[in-house]
Order: sequence, then C-alpha cells, then structure tokens
Amino acid sequence: MNDGRERTLESGPRIEFGRAASEVPTVRKTVAAGVLLLAVVGLGLQCRLFQFGSGLGQDELFSAVNYIEADSVRATISRNDAFNNHIAYSLAARIAEAIWGRSERVLRLPALLFGLLGIVALFGLARSLLGEGLALLAAFLLALSPPHIEVSVAARGYSAMVLLTTVASYLYLGLLRSPRRGAAAMFVAVSVLGIYTHLYSGAVAAVQVLFLAYLGWRRRGAESTPPFGDRRHVRLLVGSFAAVLALTLLLYLPAARAILRDLAGRGRSPFDFRFPWTVAQYLSGTPQAILVAMWIAVSVVGWLSLRESDAWAADYFAALLVVPLTAMWLWIRPFDLYPRFFIYWLPYALILLLSGLRALWSAAATSRPFGAAARIGAVGVFAAVLWSWFGTARRLIPDEGYREASQRALAGAGPSDAICAIGGARSVWRYYIHRPILHPRSIAEFETIAATHPEVRCTYFRARWQDQEQTRLARFLFDHASAIRINDELTVFSYPRR
Repeated sequence: MNDGRERTLESGPRIEFGRAASEVPTVRKTVAAGVLLLAVVGLGLQCRLFQFGSGLGQDELFSAVNYIEADSVRATISRNDAFNNHIAYSLAARIAEAIWGRSERVLRLPALLFGLLGIVALFGLARSLLGEGLALLAAFLLALSPPHIEVSVAARGYSAMVLLTTVASYLYLGLLRSPRRGAAAMFVAVSVLGIYTHLYSGAVAAVQVLFLAYLGWRRRGAESTPPFGDRRHVRLLVGSFAAVLALTLLLYLPAARAILRDLAGRGRSPFDFRFPWTVAQYLSGTPQAILVAMWIAVSVVGWLSLRESDAWAADYFAALLVVPLTAMWLWIRPFDLYPRFFIYWLPYALILLLSGLRALWSAAATSRPFGAAARIGAVGVFAAVLWSWFGTARRLIPDEGYREASQRALAGAGPSDAICAIGGARSVWRYYIHRPILHPRSIAEFETIAATHPEVRCTYFRARWQDQEQTRLARFLFDHASAIRINDELTVFSYPRR
C-alpha cells in the first residue's frame, strides 16, 4: 500500500462516518435514545393503524388476486403484468396469509412492519451524519410523513423499498471508507432484496456504481485515499456490485418474459415538464406550493451544510434523486411514471431538511442582525410542515370504495342473478366477490347474459385505458339500469331497472 500501513478486511458490520463518528455515547444516553426511538416507532404505529383496516385499493387488489393469491409460488414469481408485481412483497404477503389467514390487515401487515423498521433505519443513517438528537427528529418526521404512512398501510412493496434502500445506503457509505466483509455481505443481501421488491431500487444500485466511478475519477491523483488506496478494498466493492447484479438477474429470471413483453409493448409516457415539481410535492407531503418551495430552499441549504461535514454523503444523496429522476423524466419516460416510485428518496429529503434547519438555527449565533429571523424562520418552516401534514394524511390514503361497491353488488342478489364487472381492471373484483364474475365485452354480450338471468348486477370502474366497447356498455347501463354511484370512478348497476 502507498501509505505503508497494513489494512485488514474486518468481518464486523459496525460502521461509523460523518460528523457524529467521533461521538462515543454513554450507556445512559444510548438507553435514553433507545427509549425515545421506541416511542417514535409507537407514534408511527398509531398514525398507521387508523387506515389499516380500510378497503383495499385497486393496486392492492390487483396484486392480491393476480400475484399474492396466485395458484402457486411459481405463478407469484413469474408474473409481472405492467410491472405491478413487487415480487418480494408478494411472497411476504403470501406467507402472512398462509400463517394468519385471508384479510385486508394480513395483506398489509408486511408493509406495516417494513414501514416501522424504516423509521429505525433512518435513525441509524441520520445519527451517523447529524448526531443523535437530529436523528431522533428525523425518525419522528418519518413517523408522521403522509407519503410514508400511505405506503406503510398499502399492500405493496414501497415501504420495503424505503427500508432496504436506506439500509443499503448506510452500508454503502460505510463500505466506501472501510472494507468490511460482513458489511459487504449485508449490503449485497439488502440491495438484492430491495431490487426484487421494486425495480426502482435498481436505480439506487446504479447510482452507487456511478458514484464509485465518479470518486475514482475525482481522486486519480490521490491513490492513497479510500477506497482506492487498497486494491482489496476496490475488489470488495466491485465484487459486491457484481454479486448484486448476478443475484438480481437470477431472481428475476422466471419473470423475464413478462418484463420484456411489457418493456416492448407498453410504450412511453408523454413528456410532463411539471413532473419534478410533482415529485417534490409528493415527498414533502403537502400540495401547498409555498411550503414545497420552502422545503426545497431549506434542503438546498442543508445540502450545502452537509457537504462541509461529509461531502461524500451529501453528493451521494443528491445523485440518488437527480440521476434517476432526470433519466426517467427526460430520457426513458416509461409508460407508467408516478411520483411514488421515488419514495425511496424520502429519508434523504428529511435528512437534508433537518440539516438545513440546523444551519439556519446555527446562523443565529454568528449573525446578530439576522439571527432572530433565522431562528424564527427555522421554527416556522418546521411547524408549517407538521401543520400541513395533519391535514394531508387522510387525503393521501383514501378508501377507493371497492369493498363498498362489492357489498352493494352482492346485497340481495339471488343465486340465479348474474354478477359482472366492466370497465378497467376487471380482475380485481375477485377479491371481494366470491361468486363467478362475468366480463361482457360489448352491449350484445351483456344482453345475452341478461336474457338468461332474472337480474344482472354489474360493477364498473371508469378507467382512462378502457376500450370503446366498455365505454359504450357503461353508457348503455347508465341509460337502462339503476345505478348506485360509490364515487366518481365506481358505480354499481342493477339490470333490469327495478
């Protein structure tokens, strides 16, 4: 080695970096922090339980009937229509149902557990950068964050993606500084599991590779600087990424045909110049433009402040958003492009926000004329965000009405009556309706069904992607059948008119 010192590949996973690395907490402080963190997790649990038993939404239902409750595990891991299958989550929910039975709460239980563990993971990452006090505050904010509450009570893989990518980032930043085989093994495991949960976790792994290459390019004249001062260190990192790639491809092999079919057939989305702003609104948990703008401004201050203590972490956090968002928004533009796909960046957004608030607070000590204004501004931004969240959480997690619509369709229906589903996502009704469901493709097919049954009950989801025949059939039923509107998108028809 260039510095003449022997470095060993340690097996322990303990990693410390950033400003707080030199702090050695006492046992009393550690116990107090643990108790406070447990209280924050308990608060997060309470915030999530009030929506935990609500009716399943369309995406949850589609996952449940097509993947989680598929006929076999082979079907669960090999289907991926429209990239809706978060395979690792589907397997976790399948196991949960096998143990505790079939219910909405059981389907959502893995998401709830992953969400609570994500609060703990953010505490660990933030403590290494901001210290214990702000780390607890970051965990507190994540516990109350409307988008994180939303993904923690939805039977999908988003809360698992947040958890796993946060842990992967913590391990990655530590591995850049210290070559530990145990940490590398953990990094490979959580990275692969994250990508197997949601493909956008792959964007995190890709940024990690690019960031390592960027560091190598920047430090060509400083070969003694970690990790490039030790060939074994570089080999460990490269080998870890090779293992992530190989294991990910192996796991996705059964679903490769479905994925390639959708890649070739679904096309691209139209360009939306407002999409980055929509992502910022989603991550901030508020639709109020002034609060989003304040969040962004304080976060930029926080990024500049964090760069002074840990430039690697600050630049890495920025790359985790800028690189995937720019690629998806300007270049790739997949057919399905939603702000929730970037939920993995929420922990870093909270870290930068708190870093910025700390910088504003600290500025008061060195700037007497503006010190009071800086502190008032910091407190004001923090309070305004929390106040907005209290009014936003319920609106972000609506009950889409599928359970109620199914109950209305079945209420009073006799054994000779037919049940049908029209519109979009017709397969999802199987979760709540435990009777044969017919799917007429035209008015003529519907009239054939009506001619052989005393009554036909039809559920209808008005989807933007439904074909013209389904739209004409819906208009026919609005004109000739009794209709019960559940909301703007869901309707239950009864034909003939009573």
